[in-house]
Amino acid sequence: LPRAALLDKLSTVDVVILPSPWENWPNACIEAMAAGRVVVGGRHGGMGEMIEDGVSGFLVDGCDASDIARVIREGVGGALDRLDAIGTAAAERIRALSAPATYVEAIESLVADGRGRVSIPEVDALPLTVVVDAAHDLESAHRAANAALACPAVAEVLVLTHAPVASDIDPRIRHVAPHRSHTAHPRSAAFAGARGDAVLAVPAGATLDVAVLDRAAVALATHPGIDGLRALARGPDGRLCTAPPSDPGLAFVRGSCPDAPLLVRTTALRKLALDPDLGPYAERGLALGAAAAGLRFEDWPHLLVTALPPETTNLCLPSNWQEHRARLALLAARHIHHLPLDEQRALTALLVREFGMSAFRSPLGEATHRLDAILGRRFPRLASLLRSLALRMLEAHGRAKDRAAGRG
Repeated sequence: LPRAALLDKLSTVDVVILPSPWENWPNACIEAMAAGRVVVGGRHGGMGEMIEDGVSGFLVDGCDASDIARVIREGVGGALDRLDAIGTAAAERIRALSAPATYVEAIESLVADGRGRVSIPEVDALPLTVVVDAAHDLESAHRAANAALACPAVAEVLVLTHAPVASDIDPRIRHVAPHRSHTAHPRSAAFAGARGDAVLAVPAGATLDVAVLDRAAVALATHPGIDGLRALARGPDGRLCTAPPSDPGLAFVRGSCPDAPLLVRTTALRKLALDPDLGPYAERGLALGAAAAGLRFEDWPHLLVTALPPETTNLCLPSNWQEHRARLALLAARHIHHLPLDEQRALTALLVREFGMSAFRSPLGEATHRLDAILGRRFPRLASLLRSLALRMLEAHGRAKDRAAGRG
């Protein structure tokens, strides 16, 4: 809704329900409370501090549908005669919390308490190994390698290639032949031979922000309890993408790019393994394996790679739909079995929701996939429209197959 229409609408309701699983300090809640509405808000995050449960609103567990229903039924339902008073209390509370003087006093107090007590130790950056996968473009790989060496934290660059190598390159650049065995992922040889304390793998043609990489190496050195960083990267279409997270659910989201940066301590990396059967999903398996092994990965909210090469996005989806389906199935089979059964079921449902059950049963899935791969970069709006139409066809086809199989 336009803002004016939204505020108009807000004045006509008694209760505003914002059952977020997590929030910061949301404007939607501020505006509703300021308008004297009764807010039912998620207790995790800012609304848990903004709302006094039962006094200036109600708090729910945004991750639990039954708790939301209970609070609406028992909390709001049991306070129908007090809703006006609760709305008045909400307006008074949010105005007190949001007053500029309140912010100024809080900041002044924090500064006064911390003055002289906070010191940031001088820490040298962790020495890094950057692995560049040359694929079929050795020249581009050498450009990426030389660019990486501009970062003071980078101690060496390993270039994965079978090609013959000139002898006048920088001695800090070493060439490693990928494993020829189908039982090992190509990058495994480079990871095993890394001499740095942490490893970053990038495709040939990627453009690193060396200043940000240096800060990331310092962050790892400063926080020994962190095993790796998941960083932001910018794809060839200009959009941001992130490395696959250690949260199992998010690793099955279709839009994340497997080759976005993952900076991992060498000691942690050697507790894991890149699964060659997963192909372009190997990095997702690595991150899920880290979660299962109890390793701690943190988000690094900066652009570590300012440009990924165009072919990297093609790695997000294998060229063959059947192969894509098989690798997703392997990813799920090998990396969620350690989770409780209800979480496994939730992840399976997420997988179906993201990729479409009918696409898993239908050869038309290949058409949808090829629309993404061919049109996605040059004609994103057209690709989105055609993808929507194709998915409707897939759903209809899937329902027809269900009916034919007697599944309703």
